Amino acid sequence: MDVQNRDWRRGLLRPLALAAVLQAGESHGYEVISQLEKLGLGTVYGGTLYPILRRLEDEGFLSSKWVPGDGGPGRKIYTVTEAGREEARSFQAQWVALVADVNRVLKENL
Repeated sequence: MDVQNRDWRRGLLRPLALAAVLQAGESHGYEVISQLEKLGLGTVYGGTLYPILRRLEDEGFLSSKWVPGDGGPGRKIYTVTEAGREEARSFQAQWVALVADVNRVLKENL
């Protein structure tokens, strides 16, 4: 994966992490990592994702609860709040507009 592509993917990690939890209904961090990697984002490290999940929770877009682990440590399970749903809808609208603008500029200049 080239540097430019990697940077774009890194920049999209926050909204895509929110979308991954939204799609799952509820999810723990490792499940979010797995989902993002399945989407083709390459390797997603916990050290990158967990601060994003924490910020999304601090901003009120995610809520969480701790559940006991099956013979291991507990897990923090995330769910998307109504504010998070609105944030996801807002991002989608902005993304669609951005892609249309980029495509228009490229079509006019290439």
